[in-house]
Amino acid sequence: MGLSLDYVFDNSDWGDLLTKHPELIPKGMDAADAKAMVEPEAFPEIAERLRAPVLPMRRFAAYSGKTG
Repeated sequence: MGLSLDYVFDNSDWGDLLTKHPELIPKGMDAADAKAMVEPEAFPEIAERLRAPVLPMRRFAAYSGKTG
């Protein structure tokens, strides 16, 4: 997992670009979702949550159907 900073600080420019070039929006994605961005200030919390284990490996194995 990696995080990068491809953040558009002036969101109106990003919206204009997507309006002019709708082909930039992945199929099945809503235009509003395509414009959504996570602010750089949220990165420390995201990184901390990624470090926390979500499921113990045994439970993960049970959910995924793997037995060992």
